[in-house]
Amino acid sequence: MASYSLIKRSKLRFDLLKDDTFLGSLQYRGSFSQKAEIILANQEVYNIVVTGFWSVTFQLRKGNQIFAQYRMAWNGMLIENIFQHPNSRLLLKSHGFYSRKYELLNENKDKLLHLEGEKSLWQMHGNCSIHSLPQFLNFSENTALLLTIIHAMHYHKLMLVSAAT
Repeated sequence: MASYSLIKRSKLRFDLLKDDTFLGSLQYRGSFSQKAEIILANQEVYNIVVTGFWSVTFQLRKGNQIFAQYRMAWNGMLIENIFQHPNSRLLLKSHGFYSRKYELLNENKDKLLHLEGEKSLWQMHGNCSIHSLPQFLNFSENTALLLTIIHAMHYHKLMLVSAAT
């Protein structure tokens, strides 16, 4: 099991660390924007763009190549077509409406990740601890995927808060 930390550096930037080693960052383009960049430690850059008719589908891109896409589903955030696994599906699921705990499940409902925020749902983006199981490490580019999952978790929280207010 690997453990990671997500540290909030500013309103727009979150850094992913493993044993105090910088792995990458998630940087939003603006305060009210869901568009973001993932910059890995080796300076690779991925873009998260909003697509779809109602702008509710997100794509992880590097140049014109799409590495993953995700959207809200009735039971969480559905992440599809992940890197070299074209028919794969993952589900990012919250433990409850007011919960700050999330888990990532594969198609067989096996748990791959456990994410837990330090702050409540109402305080939105804060520091987060992440624990992965060995199956998660089978994904190539798992650092970019992990930062994409963080983006999906933030979007899911945003939708919950806006629905509750």
